[in-house]
Amino acid sequence: MWVSGTRVFAQRDTNAAEPIADVGADATFANVHHGGRLVDVFDRNFNVQSVELTAGTWQQTSAPDAAPDGGTFRSGIGLSHDADTAVSIRDHPVPGSITTTLRLFDAYGHSDTSVVQISTALAQASSICVDSLPEYLFPLYDQLGNLVEVDTVYLAQCANTQGVGMSERVAWDKVAFEPGRARALVSVTIAATVATASGQTACPNAFTLPDGGPSALCRSISSTTSTERTDVFEVDLETRTHPKIWPVSGAQVFWLGASEDGGEVTLGEGSVSQSSAYAPDPNAYGVFLNTVQPQVTTGCAVTYRSLSAGVLRKSIPSVDVCRNPANQGTIAPAPRRLGGP
Repeated sequence: MWVSGTRVFAQRDTNAAEPIADVGADATFANVHHGGRLVDVFDRNFNVQSVELTAGTWQQTSAPDAAPDGGTFRSGIGLSHDADTAVSIRDHPVPGSITTTLRLFDAYGHSDTSVVQISTALAQASSICVDSLPEYLFPLYDQLGNLVEVDTVYLAQCANTQGVGMSERVAWDKVAFEPGRARALVSVTIAATVATASGQTACPNAFTLPDGGPSALCRSISSTTSTERTDVFEVDLETRTHPKIWPVSGAQVFWLGASEDGGEVTLGEGSVSQSSAYAPDPNAYGVFLNTVQPQVTTGCAVTYRSLSAGVLRKSIPSVDVCRNPANQGTIAPAPRRLGGP
């Protein structure tokens, strides 16, 4: 089951998707309660709208349901199936790598003193000078035109350096509890930036040396940042092992949640790219301008994959996943029921 825009859809097996409700607001978190007859959908402010299967048709309702929340819904917000344990993550970057730390919390908010740390190696850019001051030598002559000495007015130096080549960073990471199991899923999305430098030219508005040469040489940098991959790890909360179980190539995982039977996971996926240009200000020496283009998102979709190997089973295009990433997909906990989601 998933939401797109203001509408709620459900699909069973290979049957066609069925629109079951229009909640009239931007829909985000989706929750199919146990029993499969009540669906909660939340808007951006976490106000809930509910639809219930009554006499074979789906109708909006405000009546509370005694059935517990669906396991996939709780999974996606980091809660165990019984909501008595929670998981959270925090990143600790250092040059060349980042450590994602997972902690456990009980129902009273007490943190487990044991933590799981997932380390990810990251490529680092090299440095290049974009504003260099060449060495300036001033010759001194006597009255007969003979060279007496050469004074060094200033040594070559660099006033500004920037990164070139490829660098990586963690753009996004999320955690989900596996319902009914002492395990959690952690997704770590890596974004790669490729920066290239122009050749050296005279810096705008730099003064000219007496010998006619420029007093400063500048470069421009062009950069493109794009989603490289997402690595999905499965953390055993008892043994503290955390193998990487599969990657999602070229896509960012905005959220994820596991099914109650442990066979499937739903994810919000999409690719993000952005270009920028770092160049000297044509009107002022020593000033550089960084012009950043708007982000471009592609491939935004609610997806369903096998939990064990990440095999793609279904993909539903939805710009909402990238525009407002907030668990737009879920998996019903109930067994198949005629007319239900």
